[in-house]
Amino acid sequence: MAVLGPVGKGHHHRLYTPGDVQELLQWGEKVTETITVLEYNADIMDSLRNFYTGLSRNKDCGPAVACSDDVDIFSNNIGNMIHDFKLQIFRAKALAKLLTDRTELVKQLRIERLNYHMENEAIVVRIITIVTLIYLPATFTSTFFSTDIIKYQGQDSPSGNFSAIAMNRWLQVTIPLSFLTLIIAYAGKKWAESKSRLGDAGEGHSNTELQAMHNKSWSSSVTSPRSNSFGLFKRLNRPIPLLPLRNPAG
Repeated sequence: MAVLGPVGKGHHHRLYTPGDVQELLQWGEKVTETITVLEYNADIMDSLRNFYTGLSRNKDCGPAVACSDDVDIFSNNIGNMIHDFKLQIFRAKALAKLLTDRTELVKQLRIERLNYHMENEAIVVRIITIVTLIYLPATFTSTFFSTDIIKYQGQDSPSGNFSAIAMNRWLQVTIPLSFLTLIIAYAGKKWAESKSRLGDAGEGHSNTELQAMHNKSWSSSVTSPRSNSFGLFKRLNRPIPLLPLRNPAG
């Protein structure tokens, strides 16, 4: 289902949970344990076959020599069992690799789904930020106009009166302040993106320099032992002086 099943939008697919990953890991542990047991049994059967084969070849053991034909049949049967064990070991190793690949695939599907939800949350947060930036200057201006600093109508008026001057002043302050806030936010966003790109480019350049330095040091380490070995070869080719022989009679 994880490999052949559709995972796109609009298709019915399974949503994998941490329990599925845990189940795959448990099956992987069981397969690994099975491989260990099969290899141990194959070694024991091989040792048993070698023991009886060596015993039948021993000339000092009369009963073993008399049963050499039966020992050969027994050795052949054990060889067939060892062959079956090795076949099961190969199949178990292939199954263990398949389980590892499926576990990684399930993890990648979960990470992709998590990234999808994070993208949706980022969109929602961006919308909230834009709405907040739009309404923040108007809220600030309204709060400022509601204080005692600016008054456009008397306090003793029994009914509310519309003040065109107050409305014009409010619009004259709110609209430019809103545009200024949006421009500052947009400029800050572009500055953060450019800084992030410069950081990624600098990191890539530093990685390239480190790789070049590593290649240079590796090439120098490969070429330098040649000169050292050549000098050592010249020193070893020097003639060795012979020690004077002492006459034992003298």
